[in-house]
Formats: sequence, structure tokens, C-alpha cells
Amino acid sequence: SHMKQAVAYLRVSTDKQLDGHGMDLQLQRIRDYAPSRGYRISKIYRESQSGRGHDSISNRPKLQEAIARSKTTGQPIFVSRVDRLGRHEESVSELYRNGTIIDVDNGPGADQALIDVQARDAERLGNIISRTTKAALKRKKGLGLLGNKKNLSEAQRKGAQANRLRAHGRAEEFAPIIRTIDPDRKKTKKEIADALNERGLRTDRGRLWNPSNVRRVLNDVEKINRQFIAEEDSSDELSFEERREKDPFWGMF
Repeated sequence: SHMKQAVAYLRVSTDKQLDGHGMDLQLQRIRDYAPSRGYRISKIYRESQSGRGHDSISNRPKLQEAIARSKTTGQPIFVSRVDRLGRHEESVSELYRNGTIIDVDNGPGADQALIDVQARDAERLGNIISRTTKAALKRKKGLGLLGNKKNLSEAQRKGAQANRLRAHGRAEEFAPIIRTIDPDRKKTKKEIADALNERGLRTDRGRLWNPSNVRRVLNDVEKINRQFIAEEDSSDELSFEERREKDPFWGMF
């Protein structure tokens, strides 16, 4: 009865995900975390829309409703992660500067420099997924006219890359829940799977958890961490134009 009220904002990128594990998992994380900070979630806003682009925040009606409610009532907006708020660095960072956003990963009063870095990474990953998906679709369309085995191989490679990136995104959604279940990394994969199932959570394919798919999630998270490190390490070897293509903000500061 003494808890402060707050709102929750949940976002997925496609209509297909609207009632899927993405929103369920986001809400689970927020409801697990908010009471520890003295908050009770009094209103939930759900949205299925892209987070990319400078106008994506202004064009999302449910997010605008959440922001309006926050301004009127003083209630903060809880999100599960920075990238659920959006994938445009400047817009996301500005909302945090206004002091209305609390994300589960960073908590209230998060360092703005850290938020800026995470918002930038969210934008970069969104751009990578978009580019690889578009490239794969373009290649596949071309195959209908050309039927070239070389093009087929390239299209398959691009498609596989896009699938891997989407798998990484799903893995990152589950990893924080697993860290909450096993903060000291002492539980077995079976114990983690049982805990996920007890919470009513399912894999991205709607299946029960088991030691094998828990291991895959943790492996996927480790892979994407290594890829980001490798990308940063290799950036010094690129030309200015190549580096700007990989990161549109490089060289601007």
C-alpha cells in the first residue's frame, strides 16, 4: 500500500510478435524488478512498431500516451531494456535526460554516458539487422530472374546472418531473467530450465525449457558479446568510408 505507482512500456518490432514471448518476457522482468525499487505497475502500454528512425518515438501512439501520463502524474516509465524504448540514439538518450525512464538493466538514476553508449549500440544493431535482412530479400528477388548459383550462395549467407542476429536479439531478452534466477552461476542448466518453466515462460518457439535450449541462449549471448568486441577491434583497419558505413556516427565527435 506504500508503493509508488509507475507505468510499464513494452515494445516488439512486428505484429507477429505482439502476443508472443517478447512482451511476456519484458513484463516479467519489469514486474520482478519494480517492487525492489518501491514501485507498483499501475498501467501497461503495449506496442508493436519499429524503434528505428529519428521520428519513431513521436510516431508511436502508445509510447506517447505513456509519456503524457508520466508528465501528468509524475509516474516513471519502466522498460525492460534500453532498446525496447527505441533504436535511435539521440531520441532515446533525450528521454532518459528528462528523468522519466527506468530500465531494469540500469535502474533509476543511471549514468547518462552509459545510457548513451547502450542507445548507440541498440541503434547500430538495429541498422545491421535491417541491412542484412534487406540484402537477403533483394538477393532472393534477383534469384527469380537470374538463377545464378553464386547469387544463391550469397543470398543464403545474408539470410543466415540476419537469422543469427535475430537469434541474438531473442537470446538477450532471456539472458537477464536467467541471471536473476542464477546470479552466482551455480545452478545447473536443468535447474535454470525448471525455474523458467515455473514462471510460465517459453522459448521463442513456444516450447518448454530444457538444459539444451538454456545452453543455446547463453552461448548466443556470449557470441554477440564477442562479435561486438571483434567489430571494435577491427574498426581501426577500415578506411573512413568503410568505418562510416558500419557506424554512421563515427567521426562526428
